[in-house]
Amino acid sequence: MLPPPTPAAQVPEELQRLMFPPTKDEQIVNTALVVFLNALTIHFPLIKRCDWTVHRKAFVPQFEEAKFESRTDGYLDDGKGNPYALIDVKPIIRALTNQSRIQMQEGSQMASWIKIDIDAHLEKLRVHVSQNRHEVFITIAEYDKGYVSYLRKTPANNEHPSFLTMHQYGPWNTNNAGDMKKLGPILLALTLYAEDEVQKAEASSS
Repeated sequence: MLPPPTPAAQVPEELQRLMFPPTKDEQIVNTALVVFLNALTIHFPLIKRCDWTVHRKAFVPQFEEAKFESRTDGYLDDGKGNPYALIDVKPIIRALTNQSRIQMQEGSQMASWIKIDIDAHLEKLRVHVSQNRHEVFITIAEYDKGYVSYLRKTPANNEHPSFLTMHQYGPWNTNNAGDMKKLGPILLALTLYAEDEVQKAEASSS
């Protein structure tokens, strides 16, 4: 079942392009989002390693018979090029006509990330931060060891089929100060979580 339409998507389709014309360049949306994300963390001395970047990271998971490439619009970098959250942006709103395609792309990126980082513990938070024109979404991935076995192509005989579930939240309107006041602490908490995970990993390896 698709999530309920966003406020922008509830506008009649024939009026959407008049009220919410596409941004001239997707990179404008991407830069605006990453600048906002880094502005949230710049005054926190606790955050020493993690940084939001516009680097378009590519994942190329290899399977038995084929491979494919998923490319993000940015990510939360642990300081060594390893992502702790993915970024994807679109210059258009998330309307009913394109929502499925956008979510399929995000699901592909998430599955690729899990496959490449398949030895990470299951409790690792997997998050997608997306901006479609002026609306921001947060999507959290849910999966279990059965899904990891599926990606490894090593499911147990008695193991039931397992799937990746993407929980989408939002949107938060970047033109609405109240929305951004609510969104800011969530994104800051995500960055602090990543920083804590990186520091714990460094401490355990030293």
